Amino acid sequence: MNETFLFFQERAAILRKWYDVCLEHKTELAKLLTAENGKPLAEAAGEIMYALGFIEWFSEEARRIYGDVIPSPVKNRRMLALKQPVGVAGMITPWNFPSGMITRKACAAIAAGCTVVLKPAEDTPYSALALCEALLRQAASTVKKVSLELGGNAPFIVFDSANLDSAVAGTIACKFRGTGQTCVCANRIMVQERIYDTFVKKLAEAMDKELRVGDGFDEGVTQGPLINISAVNKYSS
Repeated sequence: MNETFLFFQERAAILRKWYDVCLEHKTELAKLLTAENGKPLAEAAGEIMYALGFIEWFSEEARRIYGDVIPSPVKNRRMLALKQPVGVAGMITPWNFPSGMITRKACAAIAAGCTVVLKPAEDTPYSALALCEALLRQAASTVKKVSLELGGNAPFIVFDSANLDSAVAGTIACKFRGTGQTCVCANRIMVQERIYDTFVKKLAEAMDKELRVGDGFDEGVTQGPLINISAVNKYSS
């Protein structure tokens, strides 16, 4: 039991050290993220702290992987459940939050004692390489459990009873994060006919006032470039 406890302690210590090193270099990590992803530097800095929050959280949770004592229907027996690593975890992460989605997934597996094989998005490999060192293992020879977090197909609906100022603010918040390239961005906006013209006018005014397209390193920029030429062609067509 003591050896197992130390094993959990070692995992916790490794994750905590990872957190401390990344925190020390948070500015460099944010600049790297902006350089390859394009999102404004302030937004990149926010993602880095979001990502580091997962490392810190799971560094503490690694110490608390307890078992359970389950009531038994038989008086002279006790049932014990122990939590053990499930094995190798294969992870494929997206480019729109290249740091946050890595730590959110990988740290939970590492804290539990699982080996992680990570495939970062081909558009943002350097953010991944700055956080971890990949292991050259293959998981394809055996069947592995798969858990997928996928993007949505989300409509933004505005009824004629809505507060239009709030609806406009909500539209901007949910549609333009990450230059409209997040998994939770609205795919289409539906507005009731009676308020359509007024809504469109207010939205256009708010976009003109609040949104600024440019280099992610420039102060005041809220919308960086799209991730690649394929995305540009898709939105232009």
